Amino acid sequence: MATEKQYRVIYHLGGEVKAVDLVKADTAKEAACNLDCGETKTFIGENNVFYKFRMEDVKMISVEKLEDDNSVGNKAFL
Repeated sequence: MATEKQYRVIYHLGGEVKAVDLVKADTAKEAACNLDCGETKTFIGENNVFYKFRMEDVKMISVEKLEDDNSVGNKAFL
């Protein structure tokens, strides 16, 4: 059984605008799964920033694995 790791899921909304969510999951793919185009995402993300946006406005999603010291390890782009 794999232990959950922490991932930084980055929603790229166009230009330099990004929404960042910290997610616990077994894999990077699992961290960014179950996303519905018609869904509205609402969450308090990194640095206690409140985000609310429609998934149809997302241009790209990237996932970064956080190491134990909160540094970034492997990256995955979806």
